[in-house]
Amino acid sequence: MNLKVTRRKLLQWLGALAAYPSVAQEAPKGLASDMSDPSALENRVDAPGISIGLTGHGHIVELNLGAKKVVVPFHACTFLAACTPDGIVTHRTLDSGGVEYRRTFVHLGTQAKCLVIDRFIPTDSSIRWEVEVIGSGDPWSTEIETQLSLLNPSGATFWTAWDGPPVPGLQPAQKDGLGTMLDERERIAGIRNVDEGFGNETKWAEEAWRDPLVSAPFADLELRYGGLANEHNAFSIPMATILDASADLALSLVQSPESDMLAMRLNTSVLGDVKLVRANHRISSSSPVRISMDLVSHPADWRAGLGWMVARYPNYFEPPNRSVYEIDGCGSYAGGEGDLDTEKLKKMAYSLNWNARFDWPFQGMSIPPVKPDVTWQSWYQKETSLAHMSRYDEKMEKSGFHVLEYFVTTEGGNYIANEPPERKAKADSDLWRDGNDFIHYQIPSAVVRDRDGHIMYSNWFGDVVLDPAEPCWQKVLLEQAETLVEELPHSSGICIDRMDWLTVYNPHRDDGVSWIDGRPARSLLISWKETVGKVAAILHKAGKYVYANTLVTRVECTGSLDGFYNEYGDYPCSLNLCALLAVHKPAIAWTRDINTLR
Repeated sequence: MNLKVTRRKLLQWLGALAAYPSVAQEAPKGLASDMSDPSALENRVDAPGISIGLTGHGHIVELNLGAKKVVVPFHACTFLAACTPDGIVTHRTLDSGGVEYRRTFVHLGTQAKCLVIDRFIPTDSSIRWEVEVIGSGDPWSTEIETQLSLLNPSGATFWTAWDGPPVPGLQPAQKDGLGTMLDERERIAGIRNVDEGFGNETKWAEEAWRDPLVSAPFADLELRYGGLANEHNAFSIPMATILDASADLALSLVQSPESDMLAMRLNTSVLGDVKLVRANHRISSSSPVRISMDLVSHPADWRAGLGWMVARYPNYFEPPNRSVYEIDGCGSYAGGEGDLDTEKLKKMAYSLNWNARFDWPFQGMSIPPVKPDVTWQSWYQKETSLAHMSRYDEKMEKSGFHVLEYFVTTEGGNYIANEPPERKAKADSDLWRDGNDFIHYQIPSAVVRDRDGHIMYSNWFGDVVLDPAEPCWQKVLLEQAETLVEELPHSSGICIDRMDWLTVYNPHRDDGVSWIDGRPARSLLISWKETVGKVAAILHKAGKYVYANTLVTRVECTGSLDGFYNEYGDYPCSLNLCALLAVHKPAIAWTRDINTLR
């Protein structure tokens, strides 16, 4: 009988008995099957607590962790999906003590080419791993993968900033192609007749909470970065930690939130493989893809890896307005204006109301750009004004509580017609009074449409999806922030709704980095970060606060935020993802039903 054993399986059997040799092995099974590299060890990079050995092709084939530089059987590299290396690999040493590799990749289908540069640079607490992908010829895209493989995973565990450790039966994460997203959004908006989906509040009613603060044995797993509302299989911070409790050693791969991040998935396997898979990035000579990561050695405790990231990137974990702790406490999403039982609320640690009185005339016009005494009909068909809004804020303030005004950047209007109806406003200065007037005659270019020009509708009373970076809409949003500062002095700031639209791409605009279905596009995530950064700067200068409803939970979106108000906080998966972002920021979890507390 002939027994066939792959080299990878043999290494798994022998890994506990022998140090990893200086020649990389083929890995024909598992996620990391692209990491075949028979070349010899040629370079080393050393940093406190960690050192790596690299082949002439830029693959990590030796890893040493801890003060004693314990040898860990390991392999890691950069790989481009559906591509193959082409030509000679060059490398050079860097003044920092690091090394740089340059490789050409060719797409197997289109024959498109690109240059991939890997740099490994020692720091005081890590080895920095920088990846640059530079195209040639016409722009194109493919998945850019960072592949890690622990060649002896027996006894090792894995952790990331997930909604919970893996359990049997979870569905794989969704991929973020334009067609997929448009299909999903039509489902969400109710355009298609479906039984289950986003926003179905009975779907997860029996969901059991899973502890996100524990590591787990390696499993076949696929997680989507940022998730979507109450969907499972997600992670909120781009990091992956491999732990060996018996040796009290761990390795964390941490991607910088300062990098441009679009769609990303995290895959693991029972064989000890880990992949960060990035999609929809434009590969071109004019806009290179740049990814920065760190390999961090630490004790076998996931908190050490996350702690390193918090210390390295404090602007994403610390609130910009540090006085936000003064309003930390329980909250409400309420629209009543009656008298408050102040003492009872204070005993409940009540602090703030995310204003659901809906004083605005339609979604998106949260703070009309008018004088205080100008009146209009609110969403609830009540006469209101900025003066009326301010009186409510002042009443709450005198009771010892705070108000965050409802704010939205990614959708607007209500009951919006597909074609422009007859205009109601005689003067341009009155277009804000009617949703159809505003959408069709003031900010028409901000409406997100599919490739065929069809409007993308929201799931809330005929709203339409808006691109926050479109100049005409961004101008209105900044004016609203300025009006809040000037006319609502007793307001504590805003809470931004509908981050779920950040998964969408605007196929009729170009952000310079996205490439969807063979064409340029603008990611609403990039639009949101740009515009919210400008809105927050106005409010922070005035001492106000900026919260957001984390329907998409990604750390790079939090740099301008002082806190979180999670609409799906009573669903375990959403609560866990948000909590991991809130290590130094206040977070309020929506509890929509008293039965949740029982």
